[in-house]
Amino acid sequence: MKLRKFSVQFFILIFSSLICTLCFSNEKTNDPLDVYNVIWNSPSKDHNGSMPIGNGDIGVNTWVEPNGDLLLLLSKTDAWSENCRLLKLGRIRIKLFPNPFANNGMFKQELLLRQGEILVSAVNSSNTIELRIWVDANRPAIFVETQSNTPIDIQVNFETWRNQKRQLAKKEEVSAYGIHEGPSPIFVYPDTVLERENRIVWYHRNRTSIWKNNLEHQGLADFLSQSSDPLTKLTFGAGIQGDGLVSKNNKQFVSKKPRTEFVISIHPLCEQTETVQFWLTQLEQSMVQNSAHQLEIHKKNHQKWWDEFWNKSWIRITGSPEVESVTQAYTLQRWISACAGRGAYPIKFNGSIFNVDGDGFDADYRRWGGPYWWQNTRLPYWPMLASGDFDMMRPLFKMYQDMLPLAKYRTRQWHGHDGAFIGETVYFWGMYTNTNYGWEREPEAPVGVLNNRYIRYEFTASLELLAMMLDYFSYTGDAQFLQHNLLPMSDTLLEFWDQHYQLTTNGKMKMYPAQALETLQDAENPTPD
Repeated sequence: MKLRKFSVQFFILIFSSLICTLCFSNEKTNDPLDVYNVIWNSPSKDHNGSMPIGNGDIGVNTWVEPNGDLLLLLSKTDAWSENCRLLKLGRIRIKLFPNPFANNGMFKQELLLRQGEILVSAVNSSNTIELRIWVDANRPAIFVETQSNTPIDIQVNFETWRNQKRQLAKKEEVSAYGIHEGPSPIFVYPDTVLERENRIVWYHRNRTSIWKNNLEHQGLADFLSQSSDPLTKLTFGAGIQGDGLVSKNNKQFVSKKPRTEFVISIHPLCEQTETVQFWLTQLEQSMVQNSAHQLEIHKKNHQKWWDEFWNKSWIRITGSPEVESVTQAYTLQRWISACAGRGAYPIKFNGSIFNVDGDGFDADYRRWGGPYWWQNTRLPYWPMLASGDFDMMRPLFKMYQDMLPLAKYRTRQWHGHDGAFIGETVYFWGMYTNTNYGWEREPEAPVGVLNNRYIRYEFTASLELLAMMLDYFSYTGDAQFLQHNLLPMSDTLLEFWDQHYQLTTNGKMKMYPAQALETLQDAENPTPD
């Protein structure tokens, strides 16, 4: 089956498609960045009209529906399921009473780039209200602040679509790419929502895992004792709290009495723990440490981070509306990368952490699933060298370096020599998917040869990753990176190339069997390599 790929750059297309619906502020401003803020003057029909915001690890799709409900779709870069699908944490619905968006009042939703926040405001004949949504750039917390001229009531609801164990339908299975087309059904497992006084707390805990079968199916069962399962017991969820809010049930709390100000804080957490109780203890500590206490100080530090980010590097082209829209698209793409680029794992090419539901699928669906595809994953990272966003490149380097022990073992078992290589399409622990390796293999098929011809001999990721790391060192001069990252990676990856291919009589390497990217599948000395 041919592997079709979608570029991370589709985020630019998303925002470009919105350009015609955007309205730029006419207010005078001394900040040249403000003109690229996104402004909507009407609520969104649904999640397809959401604004993305994040702190590099925690993401939120934010929108206001026509009925006045504020929706927050929560995500995190390391929320991997039993089947290695990158799941959403859940959805939050916030209702205000009386509804400030009723009676055809003024509505405005603005993405404030400099401040790193979304501001929703409403003005009607009886009230003026503002809602500020921001994900702390320095702490694992989401804040929703409401300010109103007159006292209002508020209701906070947690919503999850993972309410029971169910089997993925056939049309959904590509969302579990890598175990689809296999011999076993694929199941989704439910979340757990706890009873907590004046809080909402929920989690998803992996009690099964595809990791062991992944290694066994590809002839690497002996490596199991040398490593540990990265999926089993992984637990992710969040807690919600707010001053002046009381529980109505385990998925909802409401205001004790009307107030002019509320602060709701949401505290996501993802950890691999021996017990649920230990995870809950860590969550409690996080909720205490990252609460709304000293909110103004934390907000100031949050805004300082974003201010320094935007001052570090920029490209602004002025002129015609078309030119302005290109500049805005570039700026918003950098915003998207910053919102998802400092987490435990690299940016996912197929939606990052901002994919939404639609076309009959829930918000956990993403075509091509959880594996990383090098040709697409690399795309947002090369520009980071020029923009100086070096901190966002480190998760990419770390993931591939963490693969080395398994990659070295696999090379010895599969090819009988030292070194290591990076496959084109791999899980975050470094293995090919079973679908690409082949569920049904010919008896005489060598253990190290994939059924999938599109990536069978494609090892180019090893070389291009090293090229990127070399450029990173050239730009930063980081001696620690050279010693602990670049040199160990280059020694191991280049050793594979040195031993995997033979030299000709004139001393040149003959790269065969090989392929040129995906489509020329029987090549000698392919140009990319």
